[in-house]
Amino acid sequence: MLLLARSTSFVIVLLLATSSELLCTNANALHVL
Repeated sequence: MLLLARSTSFVIVLLLATSSELLCTNANALHVL
């Protein structure tokens, strides 16, 4: 159960990191345009 919670939180953090990275890239692209 603890392992499941740990992996779930890891996936959530990974998704947040990728989404924020995508938002930053989109913002940079818009700024360049």
